[in-house]
Amino acid sequence: MGRFGSVDGFWLWSLSGMGDFSVSSSRSFIDLKSLPLSPSMTNWCKLVPIKVNVFAWCLALDKLLTRKNLANRSLDVSSIQCPRCDFDIENRDHLFFQLSSF
Repeated sequence: MGRFGSVDGFWLWSLSGMGDFSVSSSRSFIDLKSLPLSPSMTNWCKLVPIKVNVFAWCLALDKLLTRKNLANRSLDVSSIQCPRCDFDIENRDHLFFQLSSF
């Protein structure tokens, strides 16, 4: 686990215990300690913009603001029906994997 300390008026934070700080060790700490219930780790693809990585992560965790997810959070949604096809519930699977284009 990480250690905090003060030496000569400077704060130090070492996750590895070796006295060195790295972004990789920070991300590993977050993945292992703070996100134990997450089915996917934060291993981003460096070839695409960060917003694409975040979107894909939210899509995989079903955390996008679909009408069904908004209704599940007790937000006032007039209908959970897909406004595009008016046939099925607007959820992740319907929007990205089942809905055919017009």
